[in-house]
Amino acid sequence: MGDEFLLNLPVIEHSGGAVGFLRTKRPIEGPCDIVALIRITEEKASHHGATLACGVRGPSTAPEWDFALDAASSPATGRFHLTLSPTMGTVGNRAYQTHRPAIEDPVRTQWPHAVTIAERFSKLPDYWPAPFRAELEAEMAKLAPVHGVWFTLRIELRPDAARLFKDGFLVAERRPPGRVAGDVGIWLRGNVRLASLGIGRPGAEEKGFHTVRLDDACNARGLVRAEALPPRGSTAAIRSVPFAFPAEGGHVDVGASLFRFRRHADYIDALTTWPEPGLIDPARIRFSVPNRPWRRLWLVAAADGEPTKVPIVTARFYRPRAGFAVDAAAEVPTFAGRGGPAHNSPKGTRRLPVTLADGKSGSLWLVPIELDSATIASRFREEHTLSLELTKQVHDWRMHPDPCVYDRFQGGLPSGVRIFAMTLEEAPIRLIASSNRTGNAFVSPETPVWQVKLANLLRRESDIRVRLTITDPYGKATSLESASHLGPGLSGRLDFPLAPQVFGLHRVRTEVEAEGETFVQEGTFVQLPPDTRKADAATSRWGLWWWRGGHLTNPNEAEDLYLLRAAGTRIAAAKDIQTRRQWGMIPNPAHVLGGPAPWAFKDPYDPKEYEKLGDEVGLKVAEMLKESPDIPYFCVFTEQAISEQLTYGILSRFVGEGEQQLTAEEKARLRAFIITGKAACEGIRKHAPKARISLGWCEPIFSVPFMWEKFPKEFMDAIGLDTPQFERMPEMPIRSVAPNRLWMLQQEMKRCGYEGIPIIHTESYFASSHPLALGPRTAADYYVRTSVLSLVLGTARFMWCFTLHDCADYWGSNHYGCIGITGPRPEFNPKPAFPAYATMTRLLDQAQFDGYVPTGSHSAYCVRFRSGSNFIHCLWTIRGQRTAILHVPKAKSLVETDESGNERRVPVAYMPPDEAQQGVTLTPTPIWITTDQPITKIEMWRPQHNEQPGRQSIVLDGLDVPWSYDSTPYDRYAKNHWDLPRFPGPMKSESAWSDERPSPFKTWQITLEDPPKERPLAAWYGVFKPPKPIAIPGKARALGIWANGHSNWGRIIYEIEDAQGEVWQSIGTKNEWNCDDIHSWSYFNFDGRRWLEFPLPNNLPGDNYREKDTVWWNHSAEGIVDLPVKLTRIIIEMRTHNIYVNDLVPVADRRVQLDNLTAVYDNAEAMTDAPVRLQHEAGSRAHGSR
Repeated sequence: MGDEFLLNLPVIEHSGGAVGFLRTKRPIEGPCDIVALIRITEEKASHHGATLACGVRGPSTAPEWDFALDAASSPATGRFHLTLSPTMGTVGNRAYQTHRPAIEDPVRTQWPHAVTIAERFSKLPDYWPAPFRAELEAEMAKLAPVHGVWFTLRIELRPDAARLFKDGFLVAERRPPGRVAGDVGIWLRGNVRLASLGIGRPGAEEKGFHTVRLDDACNARGLVRAEALPPRGSTAAIRSVPFAFPAEGGHVDVGASLFRFRRHADYIDALTTWPEPGLIDPARIRFSVPNRPWRRLWLVAAADGEPTKVPIVTARFYRPRAGFAVDAAAEVPTFAGRGGPAHNSPKGTRRLPVTLADGKSGSLWLVPIELDSATIASRFREEHTLSLELTKQVHDWRMHPDPCVYDRFQGGLPSGVRIFAMTLEEAPIRLIASSNRTGNAFVSPETPVWQVKLANLLRRESDIRVRLTITDPYGKATSLESASHLGPGLSGRLDFPLAPQVFGLHRVRTEVEAEGETFVQEGTFVQLPPDTRKADAATSRWGLWWWRGGHLTNPNEAEDLYLLRAAGTRIAAAKDIQTRRQWGMIPNPAHVLGGPAPWAFKDPYDPKEYEKLGDEVGLKVAEMLKESPDIPYFCVFTEQAISEQLTYGILSRFVGEGEQQLTAEEKARLRAFIITGKAACEGIRKHAPKARISLGWCEPIFSVPFMWEKFPKEFMDAIGLDTPQFERMPEMPIRSVAPNRLWMLQQEMKRCGYEGIPIIHTESYFASSHPLALGPRTAADYYVRTSVLSLVLGTARFMWCFTLHDCADYWGSNHYGCIGITGPRPEFNPKPAFPAYATMTRLLDQAQFDGYVPTGSHSAYCVRFRSGSNFIHCLWTIRGQRTAILHVPKAKSLVETDESGNERRVPVAYMPPDEAQQGVTLTPTPIWITTDQPITKIEMWRPQHNEQPGRQSIVLDGLDVPWSYDSTPYDRYAKNHWDLPRFPGPMKSESAWSDERPSPFKTWQITLEDPPKERPLAAWYGVFKPPKPIAIPGKARALGIWANGHSNWGRIIYEIEDAQGEVWQSIGTKNEWNCDDIHSWSYFNFDGRRWLEFPLPNNLPGDNYREKDTVWWNHSAEGIVDLPVKLTRIIIEMRTHNIYVNDLVPVADRRVQLDNLTAVYDNAEAMTDAPVRLQHEAGSRAHGSR
């Protein structure tokens, strides 16, 4: 025994190498709470700790137990580092346990591995800015070291569950627990103190609730007198809802919540931004709670009512190191409120009169926050416990400066909400609804069965009614209903055979009525036409990237291969050749060499090294072919570049600068690449002569310098491409990673004599469908349009393009990881891209490009393919909607197929002389027209554009009078990015009549006149200034303008200045990736008058959270938008030529007519100076510059 200075109590102290223990003299059975209060006093060495166990049997020197929780410290790892290891059953039983979910390991019992409780930032990357590092280090230094903290280990045994806790942190749960019989004991290792070990029977518990202990999260005290609350550490029911009040009498100030990376300017993803609940950070208030279908979060809380805080709290259930949050927010009334709840507070909010710390009467509030129990149950069904965060309002977020990661985080004014107790309420049922096939895709004649899995979580029988609403691709809805009842605690499944009347993506809304409430889950399935494809694995051009279970996708190979075949792919990375042959697949290409060998940079190089590398690569390929003789290509050089400018930029000869002049470094790298490549290819030819070599797994222009240097054609069985595209329009002018870069490759192949070499995509085209990227609808359109234009530009095979699944781990919020034709695990709901892709692969199965039909507009397309005696035309327009009149001489049949695969046989109307005509409607979603004769001519009607500025807008300038034109070079804009040469162009600025603009019918017309030099792929610009800077009142969301751009692919760039004189331009951060309007929002890629809107940069008040669209702007100072702002310039960018289908064509009309420059707002208040005042009052630098 010893005295404990922290507790001022006598305690048991253990030290030394031997293990000490305390154990009950008789077995303990039945429901109980077992609680030990311990402190690990060792300050340096690891593995000191304690194990609390129940159901203990056998000798104390070698015990076995039913459940145990071990805590061990690692002081050398950081200030606070505690490893919590839960165990269940004997050592032998643990062989039958796994931490992996059932989808990955369906045989063994799921049980979590160890959990770490530690400071969040113990080791900071050196490349993070020094002020940011200092801020985090200071925050972490405030945490108490592990040897200075008392904590509890607790085991709760109940009839329905065994739960293991560290303080209020749920480490593990087993439902049901099975029979637990045996002693209770605690085992102590090393330097440990034990203050108490208690065993008690639980009091009466309210079924369906879980009291969340706030003790670890408490960060504030006071405000309410202690005697006005239930006793500290007690559990009390308030209006039948049980609450556990903190033992030390504190509460949670949600205002401490902060997104630390709100202004971070570097790569950061969900591995860092969504920490596990056990990683301690005062700015992230998180809990680990049981995994249940929670329908309601109850709070005892109040808001402090301060004017620069918001009375809002958001509850976020999330997947650690991944995100995918399910959010619910509520407005909480203030301490001072004495009447009913605030107007915006949740229904059911009730006042709880209290005495405040200053002796005045005040209020706490019982606040229910409604949760989406069905989504929580479905999305997180594989999680052992649920991670819950409390925070303020959350806002969209894009990574900066490369917007390659998307998410939502807390930002803006701090929350004024104070939480004194919190409880979760369980839904009466658990609902999981999906089809009878993982991935929900069905090839006709097979049809789906929608399976509704239900569990009654009540102690009584429950009547249940299930209603399905199935909506087909055209919006037609049908309903199915069924009623049932479930006994207490029982599970069941209702099957609904579905009979879709059309092909395509169907949406299914599952509604379950139980106990007077309705629970809803949304899902999709896709019904596909019969598979009529004739191409086999050897001849098919279609392949999808497939993770094979990686990044939390589906690990079931057979289920995935069915989906791949259903989508029309015949290229898949199946493990073994027998499986591939069974499913009619070939594997993806194999990469066998990364970059240039170090010895190849020497001059002269060592011939022995040359021969050695050749043999190594050749023997490696020969061995791979023995195991997998069907590997189609072996790729030499993977994801490499000679230089950023040379590989990803525009070749100088296409911008009027003659032959490419390589730098000394580029010459040295090219030489090393060529030497290394020859050595590898010679070795492959020597040891594996049947192997086919792909030069590159790289950007299209990577191989071009090899052609300049006469790299042997016999080493180029194919040219392998890796061109990601991301959110870029398939038709956009050539820039870095734009799809049209294949045109430059084709031109150089012709010029250098390398025509005829197949172009294959080893890894390309990642059109992200995340809502903050393209969204599912536009992504599906890009799938098809990109593929069609890629075929036109010479692609022979799409070996590994797009993907089958979205990822469900951290990669799922990255622009590489949310590009699947099905959504993420565990739902795997198909997206619009699934039927669109499947329709394309079926119609273009063995078809070959046969030219294109001019439409008279460079934003409308008709690309023709031929398959046997049929002509297959793919038609779309980039913007809006327009009618196209098709002329098909002597046609006898005309079939229109939409993206869903549904056919409409169109009656042919003949017009003299013997010519069939048919009108079709073009949109950005491609349609397919199959005829027995080619379409020879298309007449386009005037387009319809539906975009409007909305009510909350202010016209800044009608533009009846042109602005002043500055023809001098403007380098800050022109040299912002290496991937596009920009030159000042001769621009004509004048007023012009327009029959499309309402009165006064005048527009500002800007025309690019003939430039002094031909630069086909360069941009020409003119700078225009208003008579004086134009003030933009309040806080505008966007700038907009009406434009008639004649599909010339010009664009408008804005320049603004904020209140501190910082200059912002709408062309992204200098020399960074993916941030210069990759969505083409500012481009004149349409005909007719259309509303063009471009988002403005902004920061939220209070913490300077960078708003999502700030990423599209560069800036001249610290990067905080200080309101109000003013518009100082616009820059008009024009082109003389564009890539249209597969041709470089002159721009027919180099004019743009502009009118009604407008500021657009989110709401009426934003149009006033209120946001300006709020930014100043909140102290926009309150949380530092980051």
